[in-house]
Amino acid sequence: MSNQEKIEKLKSFKNEKEFREFLVDLLKKNGFKDVLHTHRYGSPELGKDIIARRDHDIEGSEWYAFVVKLGRIGGGSVEVETIKSQIKQSFEYPYSNLTGHKQTINKVKVITNENFTSGAQNSIENSPDLKIYRNFDFWWNETLIDLIDKSYNDFWLPGDQFSKEYIKNVSAKISEEFELKELSIRRIEDVKIKRLIEIFVEPRLIESFVSTTPNEDNRKKIERKLISISTIINSSDCFILTGDPGSGKTKILNNLTSLLLDPQKINEEKILPVKLKGKELRDKNFNISETITENLIAFVPDFKDQIDVYKKILLIDEIDILTKEEKLVLAKNLEEYCTDESRFIITQRNSDDLNFGNVRNVKITNFNIKQIESFIVKYFQGTDKGEKFIQVLKDSNIFEYFAPNPAT
Repeated sequence: MSNQEKIEKLKSFKNEKEFREFLVDLLKKNGFKDVLHTHRYGSPELGKDIIARRDHDIEGSEWYAFVVKLGRIGGGSVEVETIKSQIKQSFEYPYSNLTGHKQTINKVKVITNENFTSGAQNSIENSPDLKIYRNFDFWWNETLIDLIDKSYNDFWLPGDQFSKEYIKNVSAKISEEFELKELSIRRIEDVKIKRLIEIFVEPRLIESFVSTTPNEDNRKKIERKLISISTIINSSDCFILTGDPGSGKTKILNNLTSLLLDPQKINEEKILPVKLKGKELRDKNFNISETITENLIAFVPDFKDQIDVYKKILLIDEIDILTKEEKLVLAKNLEEYCTDESRFIITQRNSDDLNFGNVRNVKITNFNIKQIESFIVKYFQGTDKGEKFIQVLKDSNIFEYFAPNPAT
């Protein structure tokens, strides 16, 4: 993003309250502690829109007050007189919290999302009312761009703060999951386990469906076709992905979630991927809305009021722990919930029996030789070891003894 585009982005705040909420996050990310939006519920607290503490190794702690304005501040504006008054009040009157503790302010920052004219800045700096106060200065768009680039680069991504926080936190959660826990490979260094888990090879997905052309005896004919991950991503349909234990169901679901966490897509289509597990749904008695809300709040606790803005794509794993009766309740509740463009993608074992009327059924097949070769090449990425290893396996006919199960 160019500097001019960043300047335009900073202009896009709808109101001063939205700008202040953003500054609270920015200050926290830049090392300020005890950041408090004092203006959140009414008039500014004696000039102070935000207060925060900054700790210094040598000088100890300093308390800052932030006077927040929206737009360009000109020299002849009434806003200049208001700013002078707020600076004076910030220094003269300590901040008093709910317990009665009074906190003196050491420094004041006057902030706008655009800029100050030289006349406005001179008028404030040379004000007779402020001549005894010298610990105040100004932050404008260029200053903010430097701070954002340093510690809050996600701000430049498309979308609102809710979606950006959600994308970041869910992505981090997925990357931390070690899905091979059941394998006894803890003697291997974690870095190698991580490399194994991060590799994704496009699975072979076979969709079964009833042909529009019946058999000669007018019976229904089941046809099958190969589909891709992108088909599931770009579809508006619901899917059940079925596979053997270790066939990569969770890995595929994690990959689908990551692909659906696209900032541009979420911002434009207002559709949010939500990854759930059978146990979460059972704990909420299969109340889909409550389960989703609790899941989202765990990732973005400060944005509860924005949850209903988005339609949902539910990615549900580990339903094999549910009883047959619980699966029937889950199926019923999902069908009732997934209207108005919300949909679901469920993984289940071949032995599971969750069925729906209008859902696309897909079988996850085991790896073939080509997929195994792709996995090996990705593991040794950046070297020629992968190709050499594959040739050794071919020369010794070891491939035919490989278990084609992806986890193995």
